[in-house]
Amino acid sequence: MSAKKDAELLAAANDDSEASIDKIRQILFGGQMRDYEQQLSGLDKRIGDLLKRQAKQTEKQIAALEAAIQSVDQQQQQALSELGSANDEQATALSAQIGELQNTLQESQAAVSEAQAAMAETIRNEIANLEGELATRIGDAEKRLDSLFETVELQANDQSKLHSELGELFAALAGKLSGGRDA
Repeated sequence: MSAKKDAELLAAANDDSEASIDKIRQILFGGQMRDYEQQLSGLDKRIGDLLKRQAKQTEKQIAALEAAIQSVDQQQQQALSELGSANDEQATALSAQIGELQNTLQESQAAVSEAQAAMAETIRNEIANLEGELATRIGDAEKRLDSLFETVELQANDQSKLHSELGELFAALAGKLSGGRDA
């Protein structure tokens, strides 16, 4: 009858130690997990902000190009109307101006394309750097978690062994006490 009570006490102690281990894990690692979630959220926000700025710059450049194209079109229309009434020298000069404007527009378009490509490359590099940094931090955290889990498991195993040895000691003591009463 005493051995049955000892076994029940031992089982209850094991259940308490498992619940304690879960509480210890939450206490030890809960803050770290929240920190990592906050860091990931911050990285997402930074990347989103960077992409929004890039989109706004691109929209401004496109608007400027459209305005330049419209200006060139207006100048061409004006030049064409003036060509009808002007002499050949004026027509040649206007054609040269139109050609220069077209060249300037093409150069501007090429510069905008190069700037967009450079910004896109910068964004890709920044994202790659951030991903590498995040992977390193996650790897370090996993190593720390593994180490802490091993420590907690060793402590839990030591506690289980102690419970078992105490149970055996109590059972032996109970046997001796019962044996001493019978004699």
